[in-house]
Amino acid sequence: MQLGYRCQGKRIGRQDLRRVAVVLGAAHLLRLANSDIYWDHIAEIKPAGSEMTYDLIVPGTHNFVADDIIAHNSGAIEQDADVVAFIYREEQYNRTEENAGLAEIIVAKQRNGPTGMVKLAFLKEFTRFENMWKE
Repeated sequence: MQLGYRCQGKRIGRQDLRRVAVVLGAAHLLRLANSDIYWDHIAEIKPAGSEMTYDLIVPGTHNFVADDIIAHNSGAIEQDADVVAFIYREEQYNRTEENAGLAEIIVAKQRNGPTGMVKLAFLKEFTRFENMWKE
């Protein structure tokens, strides 16, 4: 399928973008073509002052996607942290009567102390963790 549009180093116009959006069935392109904000000409640019800007350079790429969020260079957070702990609740993944109301706090890193795991009771109605009762 051809749209009859040749790229010659020119910006695409509003009408051409509408045609492309209709042919491709791309609703986001159609919204862009119909939006006045994108097509308004910039009348003036004024300086707004200056502020200090810092750019951190981290070797290599340390990106990953978690819940559709790109987490960039988050390894530095773990490196700088004194304590890294995780909460794990088996009942979130496998509901049984034995694991109802149980939680594990996993201390994966503790700069000046031990690591390990602690079992706690999770009171869902209060969103609260408490020590387990020993019988």
